[in-house]
Amino acid sequence: MQHRALTQLLTRAESSCHEWSRQHSKSISLLLSLSNIVTQQTAALKHSFEYINASRLVYKQSLAIEDVLDALNKVVDSLEDILYDLQRLENDAAKYVTKETTMSRALEPAPLSTETLIQTAAIQPHDVHGYIADVHFMLRKDFGYKQTLLDTLPRHMAHLEQLDDLQQKWSQQPHVRYAVMDQMTERIKLYKQVYKVVTSTD
Repeated sequence: MQHRALTQLLTRAESSCHEWSRQHSKSISLLLSLSNIVTQQTAALKHSFEYINASRLVYKQSLAIEDVLDALNKVVDSLEDILYDLQRLENDAAKYVTKETTMSRALEPAPLSTETLIQTAAIQPHDVHGYIADVHFMLRKDFGYKQTLLDTLPRHMAHLEQLDDLQQKWSQQPHVRYAVMDQMTERIKLYKQVYKVVTSTD
Protein backbone atom coordinates (compact mmCIF):
# COMPACT_ATOMS: atom_id res chain seq x y z
CA MET A 1 0.00 0.00 0.00
CA GLN A 2 1.53 3.23 -1.19
CA HIS A 3 0.22 5.39 1.64
CA ARG A 4 2.07 3.30 4.21
CA ALA A 5 5.33 3.54 2.30
CA LEU A 6 4.91 7.31 1.98
CA THR A 7 4.17 7.67 5.69
CA GLN A 8 7.28 5.63 6.45
CA LEU A 9 9.35 8.02 4.33
CA LEU A 10 7.96 10.98 6.22
CA THR A 11 8.46 9.25 9.57
CA ARG A 12 12.09 8.59 8.69
CA ALA A 13 12.48 12.26 7.77
CA GLU A 14 10.98 13.17 11.14
CA SER A 15 13.50 10.88 12.85
CA SER A 16 16.29 12.62 10.94
CA CYS A 17 15.05 15.96 12.31
CA HIS A 18 15.10 14.58 15.86
CA GLU A 19 18.63 13.26 15.36
CA TRP A 20 19.71 16.62 13.93
CA SER A 21 18.35 18.36 17.04
CA ARG A 22 20.14 15.86 19.27
CA GLN A 23 23.47 16.38 17.51
CA HIS A 24 22.95 20.15 17.50
CA SER A 25 22.40 20.14 21.27
CA LYS A 26 25.52 18.01 21.69
CA SER A 27 27.55 20.48 19.62
CA ILE A 28 26.37 23.39 21.78
CA SER A 29 27.50 21.54 24.91
CA LEU A 30 30.89 20.93 23.31
CA LEU A 31 31.29 24.60 22.38
CA LEU A 32 30.40 25.61 25.94
CA SER A 33 32.98 23.14 27.25
CA LEU A 34 35.52 24.57 24.84
CA SER A 35 34.82 28.09 26.08
CA ASN A 36 35.25 26.98 29.69
CA ILE A 37 38.55 25.23 28.99
CA VAL A 38 39.91 28.19 27.04
CA THR A 39 38.88 30.50 29.90
CA GLN A 40 40.73 28.29 32.39
CA GLN A 41 43.78 28.09 30.15
CA THR A 42 43.87 31.86 29.71
CA ALA A 43 43.72 32.31 33.48
CA ALA A 44 46.48 29.73 34.01
CA LEU A 45 48.75 31.48 31.52
CA LYS A 46 48.01 34.89 33.02
CA HIS A 47 48.84 33.75 36.54
CA SER A 48 51.43 31.12 35.67
CA PHE A 49 53.91 32.61 38.13
CA GLU A 50 51.57 31.58 40.97
CA TYR A 51 51.53 27.90 40.00
CA ILE A 52 54.43 25.51 40.37
CA ASN A 53 52.99 23.17 37.72
CA ALA A 54 51.48 25.83 35.45
CA SER A 55 53.03 24.39 32.29
CA ARG A 56 51.64 20.95 33.10
CA LEU A 57 48.19 22.43 33.69
CA VAL A 58 48.27 24.29 30.38
CA TYR A 59 49.37 21.09 28.64
CA LYS A 60 46.44 19.14 30.09
CA GLN A 61 44.08 21.89 29.06
CA SER A 62 45.49 21.82 25.53
CA LEU A 63 44.78 18.08 25.38
CA ALA A 64 41.26 18.71 26.62
CA ILE A 65 40.76 21.29 23.88
CA GLU A 66 41.91 18.76 21.26
CA ASP A 67 39.44 16.20 22.63
CA VAL A 68 36.57 18.70 22.39
CA LEU A 69 37.52 19.66 18.84
CA ASP A 70 37.68 15.99 17.82
CA ALA A 71 34.24 15.41 19.34
CA LEU A 72 32.89 18.48 17.56
CA ASN A 73 34.20 17.21 14.21
CA LYS A 74 32.47 13.88 14.83
CA VAL A 75 29.21 15.74 15.45
CA VAL A 76 29.67 17.56 12.14
CA ASP A 77 30.23 14.19 10.44
CA SER A 78 26.97 12.94 12.01
CA LEU A 79 25.13 16.01 10.71
CA GLU A 80 26.46 15.32 7.24
CA ASP A 81 25.27 11.70 7.47
CA ILE A 82 21.79 13.00 8.27
CA LEU A 83 21.88 15.11 5.11
CA TYR A 84 22.81 12.05 3.05
CA ASP A 85 19.84 10.20 4.55
CA LEU A 86 17.50 13.08 3.74
CA GLN A 87 18.82 13.21 0.17
CA ARG A 88 17.96 9.54 -0.26
CA LEU A 89 14.51 10.07 1.23
CA GLU A 90 13.91 13.03 -1.07
CA ASN A 91 14.91 10.94 -4.09
CA ASP A 92 12.59 8.10 -3.01
CA ALA A 93 9.72 10.55 -2.50
CA ALA A 94 10.30 12.01 -5.96
CA LYS A 95 9.77 8.56 -7.48
CA TYR A 96 6.32 8.41 -5.90
CA VAL A 97 5.49 11.83 -7.33
CA THR A 98 6.40 10.58 -10.81
CA LYS A 99 4.37 7.42 -10.24
CA GLU A 100 1.38 9.46 -9.03
CA THR A 101 1.47 11.64 -12.15
CA THR A 102 1.47 8.57 -14.38
CA MET A 103 -1.25 6.69 -12.52
CA SER A 104 -3.60 9.64 -12.00
CA ARG A 105 -4.45 9.68 -15.70
CA ALA A 106 -5.75 6.11 -15.62
CA LEU A 107 -7.52 6.10 -12.25
CA GLU A 108 -11.29 5.82 -12.00
CA PRO A 109 -13.42 6.58 -8.92
CA ALA A 110 -13.19 3.64 -6.52
CA PRO A 111 -16.12 2.31 -4.46
CA LEU A 112 -16.21 3.38 -0.82
CA SER A 113 -14.15 1.04 1.35
CA THR A 114 -11.75 1.07 4.28
CA GLU A 115 -8.84 1.37 1.88
CA THR A 116 -10.32 4.34 0.00
CA LEU A 117 -11.07 6.09 3.28
CA ILE A 118 -7.47 5.59 4.37
CA GLN A 119 -6.26 6.75 0.98
CA THR A 120 -8.33 9.92 1.31
CA ALA A 121 -6.64 10.73 4.62
CA ALA A 122 -3.23 9.63 3.40
CA ILE A 123 -0.40 12.09 2.83
CA GLN A 124 -0.11 12.61 -0.90
CA PRO A 125 3.21 11.98 -2.71
CA HIS A 126 3.75 15.63 -3.66
CA ASP A 127 3.18 16.67 -0.02
CA VAL A 128 5.61 14.04 1.27
CA HIS A 129 8.20 15.14 -1.25
CA GLY A 130 7.58 18.78 -0.39
CA TYR A 131 8.08 18.27 3.33
CA ILE A 132 11.25 16.23 2.89
CA ALA A 133 12.68 18.60 0.28
CA ASP A 134 12.04 21.61 2.54
CA VAL A 135 13.66 19.94 5.55
CA HIS A 136 16.62 18.76 3.50
CA PHE A 137 17.14 22.21 1.97
CA MET A 138 17.05 24.16 5.22
CA LEU A 139 19.25 21.70 7.14
CA ARG A 140 21.77 21.67 4.31
CA LYS A 141 21.89 25.49 4.46
CA ASP A 142 22.37 25.33 8.23
CA PHE A 143 25.14 22.78 7.74
CA GLY A 144 26.95 25.13 5.37
CA TYR A 145 26.55 27.92 7.91
CA LYS A 146 28.00 25.71 10.64
CA GLN A 147 30.95 24.75 8.45
CA THR A 148 31.71 28.42 7.87
CA LEU A 149 31.68 29.05 11.61
CA LEU A 150 33.83 25.99 12.22
CA ASP A 151 36.44 27.30 9.79
CA THR A 152 36.74 30.48 11.88
CA LEU A 153 36.95 28.61 15.20
CA PRO A 154 40.79 28.43 15.45
CA ARG A 155 41.24 32.21 15.34
CA HIS A 156 38.22 32.84 17.58
CA MET A 157 39.71 30.66 20.30
CA ALA A 158 42.29 33.36 20.97
CA HIS A 159 39.56 35.77 22.04
CA LEU A 160 36.90 34.63 24.50
CA GLU A 161 34.35 37.21 23.40
CA GLN A 162 34.63 36.04 19.80
CA LEU A 163 34.36 32.42 20.90
CA ASP A 164 31.18 33.18 22.85
CA ASP A 165 29.81 35.07 19.85
CA LEU A 166 30.50 32.06 17.62
CA GLN A 167 28.71 29.77 20.07
CA GLN A 168 25.65 32.01 20.03
CA LYS A 169 25.58 32.14 16.22
CA TRP A 170 25.98 28.36 16.08
CA SER A 171 23.08 27.78 18.46
CA GLN A 172 20.64 30.07 16.64
CA GLN A 173 20.27 27.93 13.48
CA PRO A 174 18.94 30.87 11.42
CA HIS A 175 18.09 28.71 8.41
CA VAL A 176 15.99 26.17 10.31
CA ARG A 177 12.23 26.72 10.11
CA TYR A 178 10.77 24.73 12.98
CA ALA A 179 7.24 25.35 11.70
CA VAL A 180 7.96 23.03 8.76
CA MET A 181 9.07 20.26 11.11
CA ASP A 182 6.00 20.79 13.30
CA GLN A 183 3.66 20.63 10.30
CA MET A 184 5.28 17.40 9.15
CA THR A 185 4.89 15.85 12.60
CA GLU A 186 1.24 16.91 12.85
CA ARG A 187 0.51 15.50 9.39
CA ILE A 188 1.96 12.14 10.40
CA LYS A 189 -0.10 12.13 13.62
CA LEU A 190 -3.29 12.95 11.72
CA TYR A 191 -2.80 10.12 9.25
CA LYS A 192 -2.05 7.60 12.01
CA GLN A 193 -5.13 8.69 13.96
CA VAL A 194 -7.39 8.32 10.93
CA TYR A 195 -5.81 4.98 10.04
CA LYS A 196 -6.36 3.69 13.57
CA VAL A 197 -10.01 4.77 13.65
CA VAL A 198 -10.88 3.44 10.21
CA THR A 199 -9.15 0.09 10.60
CA SER A 200 -10.60 -0.47 14.08
CA THR A 201 -14.14 -0.28 12.72
CA ASP A 202 -13.45 -2.38 9.68
